Order: sequence, then C-alpha cells, then structure tokens
Amino acid sequence: MTHRLAVIGLGIMGRRMLDNVLQHPAFEVSGVWDPSAESLAKTRASLPGVAIQSSAEAAMLGADVVYLACPPGPRKSYALQAAAAGQGVFMEKPLGTDLLQSRDLVAQLHQARLPGVVNFTQAASRGFEELHRAMAAGEVGEVLGIDIVVNYPAWPRAWQKTPIGCAFGTKGATPVR
Repeated sequence: MTHRLAVIGLGIMGRRMLDNVLQHPAFEVSGVWDPSAESLAKTRASLPGVAIQSSAEAAMLGADVVYLACPPGPRKSYALQAAAAGQGVFMEKPLGTDLLQSRDLVAQLHQARLPGVVNFTQAASRGFEELHRAMAAGEVGEVLGIDIVVNYPAWPRAWQKTPIGCAFGTKGATPVR
C-alpha cells in the first residue's frame, strides 16, 4: 500500500522530510507548498520532480497524510483542515505558541479519531537510549508516565530563519512554556 503525503512548509525540515520520504517505497508525495519563493526555488533545485502546488489546500488534495513543517502560527489551521478532510496529520514541534490553543488542537485531533503525531527526533537521543536501557534492566520503578518539556529561548531558532525572513508570518511568536 502506498501512502500519499502532502508537505506544507519547505524550509529545512520540510526538505529533509521530502528527501527521506522520496526514498521510501511505501510513500508517494502528492503535493508540496510553501509561501516563500526562496524555499520553492531550493526545493525545485534539490528535488526537481516534486509536485509544487499553488496553495496549501491544493497540496493537501488527495493526500492520506499531511506533514506540517510550517511555523506554529498557521499549523493549527492546516492540521484541522487536514483532519476535516479525513487526513492524518504529522507535525513538527512546537504545536503552537499558546498552550491553550495547543491543547485545543490536540483535543480536536483526538476527537477526529485520525492519526495525529508530532515529530520528536530527540527520541533517538542518547538520553532516551539510556532511559530505555535502565527501564529494560529494571533499574527504575514502575513508570506511570513521562512528560517531556522543551523550552526554546527564541522562536524560530536561528537555524530555522532564512535571510529574508519567514513568509508564514511568525513575527511576535513566543515559545510555549
């Protein structure tokens, strides 16, 4: 079975995901979009066969899953559009810049009963490997839950900014604390 994936946001994370997805035989890219001409040019140069669409909505048409690598400002809107269309949602973090809005997004995605996941690459970090080892060795007590709190001193982080700024409009955004 082939899963059709749309990618919204073609900055560094979106292009990295595209590069990986295109190498996986179980995935097909149905469409991609970004408001930044610079990001579109970089995508065309590095991945010339990718179907760049004229809008986020056009990119999402026909997808089974929508990957949201856009800034947190528009993420909730796109995630809820995808859920309303019956599409699973795969998001970058943070979910949003406002705790209540982020919790509302999680609740609405849960209510939609569709797959909704957050990309957390740090789960493959040395700290998580050590935690897994200690749990497997019985070195910790009963695990009742794990909370992961990530604070960023600034959003977007320096490596996420482009020289011309972000076309998605995150001006004034503050990280979830």
